[in-house]
Amino acid sequence: RLRENRYRDEFLVRKQDYEKLEAQYESLAQKNKASETRLGESARMYDGVRRILEEKLTVDDVLSLAVELIRRVGRLERFLVLTPEAGNSVLVVRHASGAELAPLKGVRFPLREGTVASRLWSLAEPRLYVDVARDPEFSGLPLPAAFGSLIAAPLRVRGRLLALVAACSPGAETFDAEDLARVRVLRSHLVLGLQKALLYGEVEKLSQTDGLTGLASRRRFESRFHEEFQRAQRYGHPLGLVMGDLDHFKEINDAYGHPVGDQVLRRVAEPLAASVLGC
Repeated sequence: RLRENRYRDEFLVRKQDYEKLEAQYESLAQKNKASETRLGESARMYDGVRRILEEKLTVDDVLSLAVELIRRVGRLERFLVLTPEAGNSVLVVRHASGAELAPLKGVRFPLREGTVASRLWSLAEPRLYVDVARDPEFSGLPLPAAFGSLIAAPLRVRGRLLALVAACSPGAETFDAEDLARVRVLRSHLVLGLQKALLYGEVEKLSQTDGLTGLASRRRFESRFHEEFQRAQRYGHPLGLVMGDLDHFKEINDAYGHPVGDQVLRRVAEPLAASVLGC
């Protein structure tokens, strides 16, 4: 009898030890699965980041690529990408992902004080709103039905806000700190891409624009002339070329100096730029 009790007690102890080990194994399996998921997300994100760093992209290209990258991040299935218009007085929904948000594509939201759009547009850093309806920042404001839980990430370059990403869910407490951390990483890559695109655009503009007059440079003229010549040949249209010259310009430089000569060139360029397409 004593032996049976001893065996039973030992069995119960071993069973408890086994159950503890089984629980630890299950916990480790879940952590490994989460790590594999994050690793997969990072790999998918890296492909888009590589494109941002290696390819010559415009701001529009980067924002389009942003949509692809956001879709690869965890639970961010519903989101908006908004860009400013009309001197930053209006936010336009450039992209809307998710059935509930799809009707918002192309909608314009005035950036008036005391609106949800204005609150989100004023953010300096990504922000997590666990329960939008109970958040004091939105007290008394009409909220879209899709805004239960929200992560808003401004894309700012050199103090200039170029876009706003708003990932949302109809249910409160859907997103957590880990989701916010993912968005922060994604945002850093997108800001880098936007900065690169802006610099590329500036360099491209400088290479095609005369620094003094703002008119097209010789390089741009030769490129456009070649395009128009090819088009005229392809469709059998006539092609004309008008050339002009400033009489006695050297005398102006000699008599009044080159700074005055530069002013003359700028004054002549103004009506040309205003009236001739492509100048």
